[in-house]
Amino acid sequence: MKIKFKALLPILLGSALFISGCNESSTTNAASSQDVISEYVSYDSEDEYTSWEEEGVTFINLNGTSADFSGDGGVILEENQILIRTTGTYVFEGTLDDGQIVVDAEDTGTVRLVLNGVTINSSTSAPIYIKQADKAVISLEEYTVNTLTDANEYRYDEQETEPDAAIFSNDDLTINGLGSLTVQGNYEDGIKSDDDLLFTGGQVHVVSADEGIVGKDLLAVKEANITVESVGDGLKASNTEDEQKGNIVLESGSVTIQSEGDGIQAEKTVVVADGNYDIVTGGGSPETIENTDEFGMGGGMERPGHMDELDLSTMIDSMLEGVDISDDIKEQLESTESMEELQAILEDYPELQQQLEIFSIDGRQNMGQGGPMAGSATGDSNDSTDGTETMPQMPNGEERPDGSESSSGQPPEEAPEMNNEQSTGEESSENQTVEDEEAITDDTTVSTKGVKAGTEIIVVGGTIQVDSFDDAVHSDGNVTISGGQLIANSGDDGIHANTEAVISGGDITIEKSLEGLEGRNITISDGTIHIIAADDGVNVNSEEVGFGMMHGNVNGDTATGEATESIETTTENEGNLLIEGGYLYVNADGDGLDSNNTMEMTGGTVIVYGPTNSGNGSLDYANSFNVEGGMLIAVGSSGMAQGISDSSSQNAIMMTFDEVQKAGTTIYVGDNDGQQIIALEPEKEYQTVIISSPELKTDESYTIRSGGAISGEKIDGLYEEATYKDGLISVDFTLSKVMTYLNESGITEASSGLMGGFDGGNPFGNNTGVNN
Repeated sequence: MKIKFKALLPILLGSALFISGCNESSTTNAASSQDVISEYVSYDSEDEYTSWEEEGVTFINLNGTSADFSGDGGVILEENQILIRTTGTYVFEGTLDDGQIVVDAEDTGTVRLVLNGVTINSSTSAPIYIKQADKAVISLEEYTVNTLTDANEYRYDEQETEPDAAIFSNDDLTINGLGSLTVQGNYEDGIKSDDDLLFTGGQVHVVSADEGIVGKDLLAVKEANITVESVGDGLKASNTEDEQKGNIVLESGSVTIQSEGDGIQAEKTVVVADGNYDIVTGGGSPETIENTDEFGMGGGMERPGHMDELDLSTMIDSMLEGVDISDDIKEQLESTESMEELQAILEDYPELQQQLEIFSIDGRQNMGQGGPMAGSATGDSNDSTDGTETMPQMPNGEERPDGSESSSGQPPEEAPEMNNEQSTGEESSENQTVEDEEAITDDTTVSTKGVKAGTEIIVVGGTIQVDSFDDAVHSDGNVTISGGQLIANSGDDGIHANTEAVISGGDITIEKSLEGLEGRNITISDGTIHIIAADDGVNVNSEEVGFGMMHGNVNGDTATGEATESIETTTENEGNLLIEGGYLYVNADGDGLDSNNTMEMTGGTVIVYGPTNSGNGSLDYANSFNVEGGMLIAVGSSGMAQGISDSSSQNAIMMTFDEVQKAGTTIYVGDNDGQQIIALEPEKEYQTVIISSPELKTDESYTIRSGGAISGEKIDGLYEEATYKDGLISVDFTLSKVMTYLNESGITEASSGLMGGFDGGNPFGNNTGVNN
């Protein structure tokens, strides 16, 4: 039999319309970009390059070991130092073998230094030191090559600590022009301003012993082409005192960074409006990312790479702590050799399931309370309980960016808010709050994130490519992406927001990560997102929410119900995943979509290729997953599989196969008229598939088929219009409720997944006597 189905995938087609409609919205995006930029930076006419030929300028010729000048400017020549004392335009040419330009203006206004083909070396200090000026401008003359090299060690008078960069300014500094500038910062930083630092042109190459380019209050790039090779951070805005300062604004041009520290790091906000940015940090992401978490318990528990015999034994030992069971049940559990056997035992003994729930909610169960199965307080498997960040795994034998080795492959931890500065402190007690703790670090502690901000990262355009040892994009506050393109290879998170992650546009591809997209709350309303993760694909976490497997009222127990209600009310506004539109593809070895609280979907297309191990699920949520619209396909293992909540307004099915299906084993769903609902060729092996579509109507009949041949055009395994024939499995069913469970025999009840749960968080299905 050969059947051809007509595609009914308007949501999938909508993503194509989104791409094709980009040109129509370009004007709007440009206006939006300018609105965002104007909040952080404004430019004066002096910031743009202008011809100096008609100006009354002072010419300074550099003659190797000496210099001479002509013109009316305030120039004082003292040995190997050229001192500028008044505002005006100064044009430099030639070579200074060992010397320095110092700007110390006595009047108000702008001092402009035109580099018209210079080479300046200093064996004692910075080649250019702007000690005092209302504003300084360095212009790079077109077709010229300019080189500045500072000393390995600076000589200071008395208590002085400045300058500490090859180009150093105490005041606002702008670099413009069409020429080239190479800066060799041998002492510490390459280019640094203690106020604002603006680039509006030029080809700038910086090599530095510490930070590459620093604008303390503001660092802005427009129409400049910058390359940075740094031992510390690449670009940095370092003001920690003023809430309005410490920002980086990338408006246009290009920046290429290779840094051993963070690529781009702002104490407050990073804005990317347009341009091209290529960032490699810490030597790049590890070739292989190892997920060393032990268990995929959901709700903040740690995640497994594989559920091997040792992992299962450790899990059972932890489960048995604090529960009162007979020796016979205990013996059965201890002899268990697979997750499937463990599930069967729990189905036979619902009283054991109830005890596990009670102990978890009351906080008396070792699981999740610091025992061998405990996760972090926030539900983030990459954050340690003391508030420091745990870095990604390096494969055994690989070196860290600092050159040291780790037999476990674990890179050094980064102390929070230390900004790579050395610090000492007393080790905090286990119960001490994060605010009271003092981080302990050493010479090897380095943060190696791609783009990092203390308050917010805003991306409205541009192209960002990141290959980072740690997070590719990281904000201690919010991440907001409304446009542009991001391509990330990360040794830890692809995108991490400590608070809100909001994606309303753009093209995001996370090619490699431990966890793909992480935040306290995540909202996706538009855009195209592709995520590959060694652990969770999308991970939403909150501090208060604990163990996802243990929510629900056990046999109507009032005290337990109150405990659950308390947990839910304290986290009502945290730990939520909302998908309103866009296109989301996830390929995760851990949980596909993971929320410590709730998930909601009202539109868009979501395709999840979840775990192949039984310790994780393609969907993992603690309280509820309401689907009101959109197209959802979630494929993965069966051990921790969850469907959607019965409170959803859009129907869904979960098909569980008798055996694990090989990758590429086709799935399609058609209605009674032979119209295609879903045609899929999964990219990974699987045993369950969850499908929710507006085309699945109550009281309508459908057929799900598997194992046949499908031809047609596909995107991420999903066919827009498919031709299907043959096949091994065919199941007919009629939808009578929101969440319909199927197996190869037809409609069935929710399976008793070990810890994953169904129907808003009940971990043991509806066959155990556990009330919802």
